[in-house]
Amino acid sequence: MYYICANFHFNPQSATCFANYYEMLKSSGQQTASNVLKWAKLNPPPKRLLDVAGGPAEYSIAFCQKYPDLKADILDLPNAIEAGLPQIEQAGLGSRIQYIEGNLLDTDWGNNYDVVFLSNILHCLTAEQCEIALRKAFQALRVGGTVLINDLFHPGEQGKLSSPMSLFSLIYYVTCGGRIWPQPTILDWLTRLGFHQIRTGRYRLALLVSAEKLSAER
Repeated sequence: MYYICANFHFNPQSATCFANYYEMLKSSGQQTASNVLKWAKLNPPPKRLLDVAGGPAEYSIAFCQKYPDLKADILDLPNAIEAGLPQIEQAGLGSRIQYIEGNLLDTDWGNNYDVVFLSNILHCLTAEQCEIALRKAFQALRVGGTVLINDLFHPGEQGKLSSPMSLFSLIYYVTCGGRIWPQPTILDWLTRLGFHQIRTGRYRLALLVSAEKLSAER
């Protein structure tokens, strides 16, 4: 097992806490999904998506609505699946979006995906766990596939983290053992793990990153 701290995502304190958290995730996804997809510029259109810890499925729904031939797998925990299934059925996408129940650190992610999407995950993980997740993303992609990251922006040593973002980072450290990881750190992880064609962007408080797997070799 890879749990280094008591990460509340894996050990929720109450059903009410978890329900409120996933309602927040749903609202966030509804507000930002179209902008993430617009920035990603996925070409050719993907046919297989792995949405890691995709929770209430808002991003997978948006991907499938944009790309008619796409099928999405969402890897997440049982409570997240319970929260997301009604959204999928309401969108009429039950035949194209399915859940894989499991912990992202321990579960096999599968393979041959066109896109692996990690939205607001890295700040919930320790540095070691981030590298495990990104390595799994590399292994799950087909050659030519893309990892797409949507997370909070930290400029690194060359910039200044705002007071609100510093507070968020502290909260993530206390509740998950993670933090808002600096952009240079994320790019270094991707490079060392074998990703190429790395591209970055910004949307409000978010950092957007895409990187390609150009070879099966790391």
